[in-house]
Amino acid sequence: MKSIIEEASSISKAIENGWIRAGKPQEFSVRIFEEPEKNFFGFTKKPAKIGIFYKEAPATQLRDAKRQQSRQQQKSTYGTTQQTVKSQDRKQDQSDQTQNLRQQVQVKQQEVQKQPKWTPELVEGSKQWLDVMLRTIDQSHVSFSTEAKHYFLTIRFDGPVLQDKRKEQQLFKNWAHLLLQALRHKFKRGLRGYKVVITRAS
Repeated sequence: MKSIIEEASSISKAIENGWIRAGKPQEFSVRIFEEPEKNFFGFTKKPAKIGIFYKEAPATQLRDAKRQQSRQQQKSTYGTTQQTVKSQDRKQDQSDQTQNLRQQVQVKQQEVQKQPKWTPELVEGSKQWLDVMLRTIDQSHVSFSTEAKHYFLTIRFDGPVLQDKRKEQQLFKNWAHLLLQALRHKFKRGLRGYKVVITRAS
């Protein structure tokens, strides 16, 4: 299984670009890592980020594709009518592939809409938990903001929590894991698919 990461101004553009880069595979799956964000004027502030996972074509398929390409290059020896028909067939195939890709993009976008969402209660519980953690390490003066979008909760600290950046990154990873565990215990519910991302302003 191979994969390609692609970024673009929209999820559909990112998937289409990644699909082309992957060699237009017949079977593939898409994972959406980040949705695009637009500023007040409608310009893309943060691009969409997706991953395409696909199986590499076997060597026999590659050989067949090269042979077919070689035959297409020799088509000049045939009549212009045959060239026109083949060209129309290729255009129809590309049109069908593009249509199938668009349908898959629509399905993926619908799946994103059905993803679990962070409720105000879960967000407030996260804030309370973080306040306790900051007090525990004598950093209660550090403020933070939260942003909940679909199944992602992004927590951004306004200043450093630890002076050592590497230790701080490790602390954030641990906190993200522990926070989900604490919320599961507090609200007595499964949080499968929920993600917590903790960062700080640079």
